[in-house]
Amino acid sequence: MPDMNGIITLVSLQFLSKGKMSISGKNKRDFAEFSMWEAFHDADGNSPGSSVHGNGTVWNIFPQIREKMYLHQQEGFEFLWTNVAGGNEIDVIRQSLHNDDIGGCMISHAPGTGKTFLTIAFLRSYMEVFKECRPVIIAPDCMLLTWEEEFKKWGVDIPFHNFNSLELTGKEDELACRMIQGRTHNQKMIRLAKLLSWSRERSILGISYSLFEKHAGERSVMGKGKKKQREVPYARRILLEKPSLVIFDEGHTPRISRSKIWKALGNIKTGKHIILSGTPLQNNFDELYNILCLVRPQFAERFTTSQTPSHTIGKEDLLEEIRGLIDPFVHVYRGSYKLLL
Repeated sequence: MPDMNGIITLVSLQFLSKGKMSISGKNKRDFAEFSMWEAFHDADGNSPGSSVHGNGTVWNIFPQIREKMYLHQQEGFEFLWTNVAGGNEIDVIRQSLHNDDIGGCMISHAPGTGKTFLTIAFLRSYMEVFKECRPVIIAPDCMLLTWEEEFKKWGVDIPFHNFNSLELTGKEDELACRMIQGRTHNQKMIRLAKLLSWSRERSILGISYSLFEKHAGERSVMGKGKKKQREVPYARRILLEKPSLVIFDEGHTPRISRSKIWKALGNIKTGKHIILSGTPLQNNFDELYNILCLVRPQFAERFTTSQTPSHTIGKEDLLEEIRGLIDPFVHVYRGSYKLLL
């Protein structure tokens, strides 16, 4: 947290929104420090927002969405609402805000069956009910541009900040942009502007697994010098504490779990997680255990290290048990030839 001098400095900068002054020198550093603090000091990753907006059912939020969906997408849409928010009726959702039975789930739909559109439709509706929600999409590096293009394609009126991109889109927060005046070629400052923009205003953050680990993992707090100690914790705490909903695009694979990335993902405060997968679940303990850790970590605790098999052969009973725990939280659609055409 910044000292009082930083806070006092910010008060003197209140006219920035009216364009009456600019930030430079020590003021810029103080403003950046306070803005980072401001971004996470009210964060509560255990709840999607302080209030629920709307009435009726989730289909009343944007009625036109339903007619654009295939049946499996409609079922997936309701499945997401039930698992992440507690139901499909707004009154039920309002009563389920602090229900321990809600949490994460997985959408396992075949490639080409509209999984991305389903997710975007859910996100847009969810953010209309929970207006203070700050979702994060964590995806492989190569998929972030696809996500960005899909949000544009469907005309989503909520900014999508691609943390991996070093280009400003013009949708960044005004104060964040003023903070980096004259430093638009500085990678750290550009990403800082995106992070602050996402945390200050209703928007969606997209970030790759590798960058998430770099900024929120253990190595982000390593290093020497006061500058390192001063800068890193803010970004790390925002990424771990500010999200109120996290989308993991193909984040359950054993390759991810055996890395430092997995440890970083496990430190995210919110338990509202959605895993997206385009491949059927395998009869593999590591993969199933990873899914359980992300969607319902309280159930994963029963599987200790001593129970974890190195191979699936001869472990049918253990596999059956973990599959039984996961199945209620996984929506499967294998696709059809007609739909994939």
